[in-house]
Amino acid sequence: MIDGMRRFYGPYTEYHVFKRDELKEKDWGELAIYAAVLSKLCSRQYDLEERPEPEEKDIAQSQEIKLKSFVGSYTFNSGNSLVIEYNRKNKINDYDFNSITREIAEWGAMFGTPFLKSLLRICSPITGEDEISLAYSDLLIRYTENALTEYIPPVIERRRYTTEVPLGRIHMPRTISLMAQGQTRFVTERAKANIFTLPVLFQIRFHSEMIKPLKHLQTRLESSDTLKQIQPSRAIFRSVNYHTNFVTERSRVKLFDLAYDVDFADTNVLNEVREQSSTAPSVLDMVNLWEAFLGRRALLSLIERILRAGYGLKPLCKLYELWCLRVILDVLSELFGEYVAPRRLPGEFTFKKRLKGVKAQVLYNRSPRRSMLVKGLKRKGLGVSAGKKPDFTVKFSGSLGKSITLVLDAKYRVPQNIGNEDLARFFWYLVDYGEFTEENKLEGLFFHVSSVPKIHETVWREKPEIIVHLLSMKPSNISRSKPELRKLFSHLMTRL
Repeated sequence: MIDGMRRFYGPYTEYHVFKRDELKEKDWGELAIYAAVLSKLCSRQYDLEERPEPEEKDIAQSQEIKLKSFVGSYTFNSGNSLVIEYNRKNKINDYDFNSITREIAEWGAMFGTPFLKSLLRICSPITGEDEISLAYSDLLIRYTENALTEYIPPVIERRRYTTEVPLGRIHMPRTISLMAQGQTRFVTERAKANIFTLPVLFQIRFHSEMIKPLKHLQTRLESSDTLKQIQPSRAIFRSVNYHTNFVTERSRVKLFDLAYDVDFADTNVLNEVREQSSTAPSVLDMVNLWEAFLGRRALLSLIERILRAGYGLKPLCKLYELWCLRVILDVLSELFGEYVAPRRLPGEFTFKKRLKGVKAQVLYNRSPRRSMLVKGLKRKGLGVSAGKKPDFTVKFSGSLGKSITLVLDAKYRVPQNIGNEDLARFFWYLVDYGEFTEENKLEGLFFHVSSVPKIHETVWREKPEIIVHLLSMKPSNISRSKPELRKLFSHLMTRL
């Protein structure tokens, strides 16, 4: 039984398999529903080979739950928590995982909001790009709770009055001037502390604006009876409640309209908020967060947090796949210079420059032009890779119209767990999308995560002759694997 928080990972197997007697019955039912939702979304959004089990139709009879490569933390409605960790024994270590998430976050932030949102849709099957809004909300709530214990001095407003009877401290120069003019009147000053300062109005405005994107996400998730039962919906409900209660609190509700009369997009206004909040570090953090929120950009720390855990489990196989894509582009950048990224993923990356007359193109989860062999088979009504797409294809085109296409696949597995079915599918990718070399060969590459002594190996088959390179690729061995990948690319280009 789970009591509080329990950690699971498979030290000797590929992935942990949850047995029904490991969890309390209500937690088991919720986790089974969550696994079914993930399985359905993975099938719809991308053709994930290792989808969680059970599927929706099998929930009632299921005795096992297999989340496959999904990792992260999950909090049940009962309050119990589950932490599913990656396999440190056979696959990656903490350095690898932290490097993968950090590098994907840095890379995703380079190409603008549409690119980053599409990246998050790949990594977060349920909440997608809206998970950024949840991350903003969490930070705003944390800063607000801290700010409630910090002192923001009231703004002292001084007003002058000209009366026959002194109403405050006499302003001598102005009073003497009036006396000299024959007027028996006093100029006095009164000080008043205004607690409804810009920082107060700013916080009301930020919480009010934060409700809008969360409501959008809440509406989307609550349209499904199944999605309403799982953790992300509960997290959104709690956040919306907090922001709504903050804005509608009795002392603040009468300031709501005034908070919208102030232009908090104006740099000068925000500088004034900072000046008035100089004794409240949390409000200063809030202003920085607001500027990022207004600019519709995500702070790097938020993206990393989403990729590492966030508000739901993350498919580590897709994180690994995206990291391998970045490595491919980095290696080609060393040869060809800068590349142009697509506006959204999946898509095509093209390099601006040629290298000795050769240009390079990378496709991610997109089908390249079919080979002549496949076109002939299709004309005869014969299927090959059944419309499935390889993870990556790298195409090198020479100045004389000749080209070579290398098909690559990222497997978050050790080589012994890359089975015959995987190889058969990959062979068909090669036949479908690859191009024969002058030696009448097809070549492809598998990335894997094993810490094997020999980092680069090959397997092959005959008729047609196919060579598959197996390259161990992860951050802890990148200094060895990158040169091997560059060597392979350079070797292929010599054939053009």
